[in-house]
Amino acid sequence: MSEYTQAVCQDGAAILKDGQMMTIEEIIAHLRAGQNQAETIKRLSNIEESTYKLKAEAVKLFVDNLIGAFESGFTDSNCVSLAQLHRAMQTHIEDNYQVKVPHITEAWGNEVASECGFDVVNNRLRNPEQEVEIQNA
Repeated sequence: MSEYTQAVCQDGAAILKDGQMMTIEEIIAHLRAGQNQAETIKRLSNIEESTYKLKAEAVKLFVDNLIGAFESGFTDSNCVSLAQLHRAMQTHIEDNYQVKVPHITEAWGNEVASECGFDVVNNRLRNPEQEVEIQNA
């Protein structure tokens, strides 16, 4: 980073950059560049804020879809396993954003998928009530 200082030169003041006197044109160019940098930083911070708002809206939409599925009778329980939640997330992202999401067994492996409520043997989701039965057995 450059160091800017001031000095007396003949009858007036001089601005030095790293010990070298700057011309008026150079000073103005540096001031404009600094203003452009400040505007760019502000624009980037607004983009970052917009990105956070967009991410928050995506999470809200995801949860709203889950509640809507329950409210409409598409799902019969408001208690879900992590495997069911993963499947809902997978469907939500693929339907709304056209982005492929790996199956829970691909993303986490068979053991973790099973612990989260995925029936690896029958390749299907278990419902939370089945989980209670399995744990009590």
